[in-house]
Amino acid sequence: MDSFFIFILLGFLIWFWFDSIGAKEKARLTCREYCTKGNVQFLDDTVALSKLRFRRNRLGRLNFYRVFKFEFSSNGDDRYNGKVALLGQFVEKVQMDAYPIIEG
Repeated sequence: MDSFFIFILLGFLIWFWFDSIGAKEKARLTCREYCTKGNVQFLDDTVALSKLRFRRNRLGRLNFYRVFKFEFSSNGDDRYNGKVALLGQFVEKVQMDAYPIIEG
C-alpha cells in the first residue's frame, strides 16, 4: 500500500511540474504580447512566480491561481514592474505599472 501511495504522489508531482511549465510559458508569451502592443521592451524575456493558490473558476472547479511578475522598459534605461495572473492555463488579468510614453 505504501508503494501505491508513493506512486500516486510521484505522478501528481510530475503532472504539477508539467502544468507549472505550461503556465509559465503561457504567462511569458502573454507578457511579451502585451509589451509589444504597448510599444515597450519586455526585459529579460522571463517571468517569475510570485503567488500560487487554489481558486475556483466560473464552473466552481478548483484550479491553480498563479501570479507571475515581469519587468519592462519604455526607453531602455528604466525598469517597471508588471503582473500577469493565470487561473489554470487561462489569463485572468495583466497589470503594468504606469510608465512615460516616449514619442518619436
